[in-house]
Amino acid sequence: MSHGPGLCECHTTATDIDPTGNDLLSSIYLDAVTCLNERYPKSGRNVFKIQENKLESDIVLQSYEGDPELLLYIPFTCPVKVLSICVIGGGNGSTPPEMRIFKNHDHLDFSNVATMTPVQTFDILENPYGDIEYPTRVSKFTNTNSLYLHFPRSTGADYIELSYIGIKGESSNYKRTAIIAVYESKPMPEDHKAWDEASGQHQVR
Repeated sequence: MSHGPGLCECHTTATDIDPTGNDLLSSIYLDAVTCLNERYPKSGRNVFKIQENKLESDIVLQSYEGDPELLLYIPFTCPVKVLSICVIGGGNGSTPPEMRIFKNHDHLDFSNVATMTPVQTFDILENPYGDIEYPTRVSKFTNTNSLYLHFPRSTGADYIELSYIGIKGESSNYKRTAIIAVYESKPMPEDHKAWDEASGQHQVR
């Protein structure tokens, strides 16, 4: 795989495109998708659309103004092999120039992703027509149960905007019911206060 000048081994551009793989939208557990620093609650789910609608930009994911950083958690309903990722960002400098990918982690936040080594990092290009896909190192993305996509900055705007993320690959179709059960039984942020009072303990989440 070719790399541009000054790029480390884990840093990849969109020069090598693997067109194979199926759209994994149906394998994403959308109800469990979360995003740190999203401007509007649950808007992280907005970027996952059928390919026919990928150019629609009326419903998007944005970071808070003045804080251009996003950390998107994507759980899958079954183990998958990720072959490529497509990202469509916003205009006026709101497209992130970099995407850092972490695999099979739980409960990451901005403080620990800043010190962790990603499985793969991509230089992101403006992609208004959604025809650029970023091929993964497939051997590193087999048996993928979840992904974290970290977008650490914008290209110039004081916020990040994303309108589409498409993930292609192969699904095992082996439903991970245990993961779904754990998510559904896990206290939501709005439940934390009541849960703490009932337990008599102070929990830092």
